[in-house]
Amino acid sequence: MKLSAQLKILFYMIVLFLFCSTAYSGEITQPSPLPFLSFISYQTTDSKRTGDLLIRTVQVTVKNTSDRVLSIVKLSIDGHPNYVTVKNAKITIGDLNPGETVTSETTFSISVDTSKKSEKGVRIIWQVECDSNGEHLVNETAVVEYL
Repeated sequence: MKLSAQLKILFYMIVLFLFCSTAYSGEITQPSPLPFLSFISYQTTDSKRTGDLLIRTVQVTVKNTSDRVLSIVKLSIDGHPNYVTVKNAKITIGDLNPGETVTSETTFSISVDTSKKSEKGVRIIWQVECDSNGEHLVNETAVVEYL
């Protein structure tokens, strides 16, 4: 086989690998936003499929949308559909200045049994806890990820 044909095959294999490894990352929306914090995105750091089970390791990016410093920001998954399993669902972001955007260093794992998933989006309820101006804030928001 000629070198150019081998390079073409290698190129297609790389493209196929990249497509398959990122095909399960989805767009998110926050239909019930918090007045002080917004979920910007989920970044899939690892993704694999075993039969009907889609398992992803994910980092979350959030933004302080208030005009106050948010101290000791903690996120935890408080609810999800029965076809979703979550591991390491507690993340500490730390302090966020007004307008600051941060991606978590901590990852969490989301497994979706696609054979039981009937709707297009996966709705996850996040509890957000932080301190601001001497006040302890605890609130929940829904994040919908479209796979």
